[in-house]
Amino acid sequence: MNRIVKVMIAMCLLIISICTASCGQNSSAPTEMTENTETRQKQTEEITETPTEEETQTPTVEYVTEAPAVEEKSIVLNNSYTTRFQAVNAVTYPKFIFDYPDNWTVTQEDVTSDREIVTLTNSEGAEVTFSTYFYGKDFNFSYGASVFGRVEVTEADGSQFVPSTVQGTDHSDLGEFMVAKLHQTGVMYITNGDSDYRDIDGETEYAVIPKSEVGTKTELSGHYEGEFAFWYNAFVSFIGRDTNGDFTEQEQQEVISILNSFRLA
Repeated sequence: MNRIVKVMIAMCLLIISICTASCGQNSSAPTEMTENTETRQKQTEEITETPTEEETQTPTVEYVTEAPAVEEKSIVLNNSYTTRFQAVNAVTYPKFIFDYPDNWTVTQEDVTSDREIVTLTNSEGAEVTFSTYFYGKDFNFSYGASVFGRVEVTEADGSQFVPSTVQGTDHSDLGEFMVAKLHQTGVMYITNGDSDYRDIDGETEYAVIPKSEVGTKTELSGHYEGEFAFWYNAFVSFIGRDTNGDFTEQEQQEVISILNSFRLA
């Protein structure tokens, strides 16, 4: 009987030791799995790490809006005018011709024995004036003025006018002509005791004159018809101005085109 009990006890002890070993193995497995899971988690966190502020910042896109181009109207010089001094006075003197667009009108025609004045005007008050004064070559247009002007003369465009011979006098020595931009940059008041020019941003006019006139002109005291005329056996001038002193870009181009068309008929 005691032997049977001992055997049974031995068997019980064997079973207990087997169970203990098995449990030990099972308890180590979760630890290993936990370590593997944590490792994979760290790797995932490194891969999916929150991006920096620079990486997440939306790039700024600047949209440049260009100003609409100002459409310039084409200039069509489909009208012509021929000066009439020769016909009215029955003398041998050149006829001049110039062209102008439909939005300009001949508003003055003045022909006498010693002058001819023709004025073109547009609806905004800009003018182009042709003048011929048959005065002596030494005639003074200033009339004793007490104000001197300073004008910067630059070339705005070429000119179709080519000087020739008038009543036996060869005027080819006037050289090549241009459409000049006349910008007043100074004024000197003699009556105020000025001894130098006061700088101003004055009016701008345009004229047909020889290219040799480019530069700064001072001591101008008369009308531009006299100051910027050329001698052609008479004082001849062809000048564009804005009576309000505020040429638009379109008016400037029209005036320059009209002046450029000036030529011998």
